[in-house]
Amino acid sequence: MFAFLQRLALSFNLTSPDDIRWEGLMWLEYKESSLPAILAVVGGVKELKTELFFIMEEASSLRNGTSTSNFVHLEIRRYAIVAKICFEDQVCWAAKMYKDRPGIFNRAVDYGNMAVMLIQQHCPNIPISTPRGCGLHMLRYCFMDWIEGQTAFEKYSPKAISAEIQTTKIPNTIVTSLAEFVYNLTTCPIPEKESNDTSYATSLTTI
Repeated sequence: MFAFLQRLALSFNLTSPDDIRWEGLMWLEYKESSLPAILAVVGGVKELKTELFFIMEEASSLRNGTSTSNFVHLEIRRYAIVAKICFEDQVCWAAKMYKDRPGIFNRAVDYGNMAVMLIQQHCPNIPISTPRGCGLHMLRYCFMDWIEGQTAFEKYSPKAISAEIQTTKIPNTIVTSLAEFVYNLTTCPIPEKESNDTSYATSLTTI
């Protein structure tokens, strides 16, 4: 019992990048993923861990200094690396880390966060992950609540091992849920002025 409590205490004793213990999943070929561009920005794998340490400290500060676990799960996607950051009170956030791309890509990230916040404000009955803030260091990063599970693409897309055309059956419940979500989304009474206010999106980086 003592050994278990000792390991538990150590798992929230994050004092330097070397304390981080990470594991990850690569969802596509290395050269098609976000990893090469991100490593080029930060300078290498060691530097990526240093950047992650900074981002984890930022996450902790946004939750009034709540300690984060040393153990981090990474998912390497096409445009971002997603880190699962868990706190000592068992709350977990997703930290999406991107190469900073001033222009249309960054605006798309801001507008996406703005849309989610407006939906939560005006239609809180629609289930959607909560944005927790964005920032810029060596990488651009955004926090939101972590949701366990798989996306529909991950769960139902065929794992192609050849160039042949493949078909996938999607359960009726998925179609029904998607239709309900789209209906609720398109009927959400967001005021036109707020939905067109680009300054609202810009302010997200200072949350």
